[in-house]
Amino acid sequence: TDDRSKVELIFSNKNFSLQKRNIKENRKYKSICSVRRRNDFRDYIFKNINLGNSICRYAKFDLLKYRDLTNFPTLSDLIKEYHDSYISIVCETNNACVNDLTKTPQFSEKSLIAFLSGTMPVIFGAPNIVKNFNDIGLYTWNDYFGFKGDELYEVDKIQSFKQVINKISELSTDEVKKLWIENKDKIQSNVNIISDLMNYRITNQDKGIQGEGWPKRLF
Repeated sequence: TDDRSKVELIFSNKNFSLQKRNIKENRKYKSICSVRRRNDFRDYIFKNINLGNSICRYAKFDLLKYRDLTNFPTLSDLIKEYHDSYISIVCETNNACVNDLTKTPQFSEKSLIAFLSGTMPVIFGAPNIVKNFNDIGLYTWNDYFGFKGDELYEVDKIQSFKQVINKISELSTDEVKKLWIENKDKIQSNVNIISDLMNYRITNQDKGIQGEGWPKRLF
């Protein structure tokens, strides 16, 4: 059912294979780029975008105005689309106040869904977000597609990310599938790392993220 008032866990065995860590191999779409909220950077990314056999969706939600949620899939349906895509193009949340407070690039469920669904993520976000993921063992495909300037602010690296999207656009679904198969070990490693994190949180809900006294929420 399409019940948008229902609240359920995102990272559950209903949406992901957290125990068996199975990855769907035969996928329908070359890539997915699905964004709800609008900003100037996302406007630029979606300008004249043509990804071919892909899910390409930009709802242009504005927090200050009425949003028609029926124009965007439910979260469970969105996750199914990720499971059916080889590459995920992720436009991450970037709140400068959060980054200054935590001293680390902000990330959200957007990147975690991309990793856990077995896609090859390319990620656009706060300075050093790709480096931080790589430092903990998570693999992204930004470098593979020639992305430059991860350490920079969005305004200074938007053109490089747009070039990444253009390179993805030039590839056929079969070419991307071949790349996915060649990198399945890295994709599986991503799934394993995030599954370990989620399974720890499910079985240790009273201990916080890193033990007694730490926050009890991931985001």
